[in-house]
Amino acid sequence: WFCLGFGVDYRQFGSAGMEQFRHIGEVLGSLKALMVLRDEIQINQRQCCLIHDIFTLAFDTISDEIRQNLKLDERATKWKPLEFPLRELCRVFKEGELYIKHCLDSKDWWGKSLTLSQNRDCVEFHIHNLLCYFPAVIEA
Repeated sequence: WFCLGFGVDYRQFGSAGMEQFRHIGEVLGSLKALMVLRDEIQINQRQCCLIHDIFTLAFDTISDEIRQNLKLDERATKWKPLEFPLRELCRVFKEGELYIKHCLDSKDWWGKSLTLSQNRDCVEFHIHNLLCYFPAVIEA
């Protein structure tokens, strides 16, 4: 419930939309921490970097829109429509994080390299999901 040591308790704002946005930020922070080891990624390193970069850009764009168009005191009117799209976007971010973790894991390296090295579908799937929910968040 507390934001990275700043002591901000989002429950006081009463906004599920803000809480979902915070969860997305946590997942992005985890992705950034994982990407510190980008040189250690043995399988689909470029695809993992692409997912990280696209997710970071999406989060930054949403952050700018929120900063420009929403205020905390409007939580009863303007934040409510963001709740579902942000929840779905959070799910997409978590799936991308799991993909990168899977590529970083060196257990069963040969099996993973066989299934993931030629498989663009998985990366395209994560990007597709992001592009499906991103406009819904911006429009909301």
